[in-house]
Amino acid sequence: NPGPARAPALRLREAVGASAEASVEAFTMGPPQAREVLVEALNLGLDRAFHLCHPALAGADSLATARALAGAFVLAGPYDLLVFGEKSTDGGTGQVGPAVAALLGRPFLGRADELAPAGPGRLTVRQSYSRERLWVQASLPAVVSVLREAFVPRLPSLRARLRPKEVRALGLDDLPDPNPLLYGEKGSPTRIKRIFRPLPEKKGEARRLGAPEAARVILEAMDSLERTKPDAD
Repeated sequence: NPGPARAPALRLREAVGASAEASVEAFTMGPPQAREVLVEALNLGLDRAFHLCHPALAGADSLATARALAGAFVLAGPYDLLVFGEKSTDGGTGQVGPAVAALLGRPFLGRADELAPAGPGRLTVRQSYSRERLWVQASLPAVVSVLREAFVPRLPSLRARLRPKEVRALGLDDLPDPNPLLYGEKGSPTRIKRIFRPLPEKKGEARRLGAPEAARVILEAMDSLERTKPDAD
């Protein structure tokens, strides 16, 4: 039992103990208001925070985001372990963590709901799937994505909230390769052809329909769905 709910990296720092001199640092890439997320992370007990923000990074897909974050990790690192959430709240592709692992040449383990040290330079990860759980050992350095529901951070103390917070800002010129064609919309191979609003959910009482009327309702629904389909490539 890992004890009180903590962010996974903080749990690992507690597990290895103060003698290991472990530090935990947070990164995010986003507009200026994303800094508030890092302030909250520092309130939880993290050591440092980095905010990657620049107009040239806007409009990035998962690959361009991974390039920028990988560059930031190289700049501020090296790190033994990179911990990602499973997916973001906007795109939700789940691809950034694996892409960073590929760019940095590190092993990747996804859907983790438990992390524990397994001796010098090794990590035990429990991966949770719909019908099974896997226990895997990985050599460090590594990249892991964790399930949100398994790691709900506890609330920070008032003393932690009152401590001064410093978030280091990183721009395009801070990255090892500041070529703007690699990042943001220009560096994103993904192209969104069309955005459409799904059909609103209709609420009402259930009622029994005769065969002719039921067929008419089904045909109308199919016709409505056909009109809202994105154009074929």
